[in-house]
Amino acid sequence: SSMTSSKLSHSSITTYNDCQKKFYFRYILKIPEKPKHYFSFGKAVHAALEAMYSSPCRPNLTALLQAYDSAWSSEGYKDKPAEKKAHAEGEVMISKYYEINAPGWTPCVSTEMRFDVVIEGVRLTGFIDRVDSMPGDRIHIIDYKTGRELEPGREAGDEQLTMYQLACETMGLGKVGSVSLVHVPTARWATASRHGEELVSKLISKIVHTAGAIADGKYIETPSEDACKWCDYKRMCPAWGTVSSM
Repeated sequence: SSMTSSKLSHSSITTYNDCQKKFYFRYILKIPEKPKHYFSFGKAVHAALEAMYSSPCRPNLTALLQAYDSAWSSEGYKDKPAEKKAHAEGEVMISKYYEINAPGWTPCVSTEMRFDVVIEGVRLTGFIDRVDSMPGDRIHIIDYKTGRELEPGREAGDEQLTMYQLACETMGLGKVGSVSLVHVPTARWATASRHGEELVSKLISKIVHTAGAIADGKYIETPSEDACKWCDYKRMCPAWGTVSSM
């Protein structure tokens, strides 16, 4: 059916539900957004953490910092000094994370695990930062965050974690026992037990609803002060007329 023809992901579903027109520009017309420094930074830090858990024995800090350097990108920084400052902050962040988490290091089930599953006729793809094993044949899903502090309680209802849980269980990796968001800058863990059935079914209906609307070609702009302020597609958007300055 037409529903499986396109792949959806957590970010494309979120984009569509924030603004259908933005989805249209980004995913249908494939117009790239401007590079953002926080994406570049997040990628490099993720690479370091992947290096920490992707080998069968515990690596040293040097290996993490090497992975960080080779994944580093200058994209999106306003100038060299800003880039240098961020690079140094990242090194400190990774070193601190390593210092706290290295003593309890154990090998994980997988890092940067790609999933590609079909849920109710809709194809879903994505990457999961890390999956650990837990006692009792359970698995533990971990997602790293490198931006601002997490809102308290976010882990208990975070939609991305629900999607990861659904993907892991659909793939038969094992039943999820718990899910965590790790705020890397502060090395803080926010852990919740597996997401309940109502969160899962709410997500499934959102996936199905989104895929259906996309299949129907619904791309209506929903302008709002907040959403449009930072949008890269503003100058081509009918909501803003063609003359709006950017």
